[in-house]
Amino acid sequence: MSSILDKIRQLGDLDLAILASLISNQHCLCSTAVKEIPYLRSDLLKSCTETFGLETVAFECSGKTTVDEFNEFVLIGSSNDPSLDPSHANHTNGYSKGKKIADVIIATGLDLAPLNVQVQSIELLRTRTLVTTTSSHVAPEEFLFIAVLSTPTARLNPHLNDLFAISYFHEAGDLGKATAIKFTPDEIDSLRDNVQEVRITAEVRQYLHNIAVFMRLSRYVKGGVTAASTNHLRSLASALAPLHGLDYISPSLVELAAKKVYPHRLILATVESERSMQWGSNPRAVRDLLDGIDVDDVIELVLESVEPPI
Repeated sequence: MSSILDKIRQLGDLDLAILASLISNQHCLCSTAVKEIPYLRSDLLKSCTETFGLETVAFECSGKTTVDEFNEFVLIGSSNDPSLDPSHANHTNGYSKGKKIADVIIATGLDLAPLNVQVQSIELLRTRTLVTTTSSHVAPEEFLFIAVLSTPTARLNPHLNDLFAISYFHEAGDLGKATAIKFTPDEIDSLRDNVQEVRITAEVRQYLHNIAVFMRLSRYVKGGVTAASTNHLRSLASALAPLHGLDYISPSLVELAAKKVYPHRLILATVESERSMQWGSNPRAVRDLLDGIDVDDVIELVLESVEPPI
């Protein structure tokens, strides 16, 4: 385990986000400045293939992407393999031979894709199965879906957005930093096993619950604090423990997890939707209150208002 921790300490933020997603069996939403997106996509591809040794596909979506194109994008296999012809499909079990879903899918601009493509993504993430017109494909055990937003403020379909546990904003200065570290499948499996053994005390469990409640009740928040987000908060906090050499969840890990779980989810209140307006608050005072507040500010305010266990 000490050798694995030594490797973890040498990883960059992007590699850590991918590793946390892998060992928590969750999916990741990435964003960066628009002009830096090609570099982010390149870094993601390099990290997944070279650092973690995973079969990876990367593609770009647009408003004209079709479901059939999306299906082709996420499958890997030899196009010359005769078994890819529908007439050679294995009709006994309904699964086509020769092609399979990639270990890692990097979809750039998924927020631009038509609704039916995003719905297909929802089905893939929920059922871990890709159903095409000719066959069905089951996702591999080591499966990670990474969506790269077209802009830092872009939004996916709410139901699809809720399936991504982690959001990560990649700073321009961090792009292109190569690492020679390589993880073996056994090392990733070992970390995943450690996640299952992570302990949480009643006090920390209550702290985690309080953060979710305070986030939902914040006057700055209109929506986005779902049941799935609370599950993801617990899941990510558990995954962060072995990455820090711990076998338990500490309050600081819960805080760190909250800063990764909520940014892409929170829908901030406007003057019209702010709760106190129902009881006659002055619109100008409410506007001044909300002015300049962003998602990161709201998360910090909530974390400051919830008392951690000693």
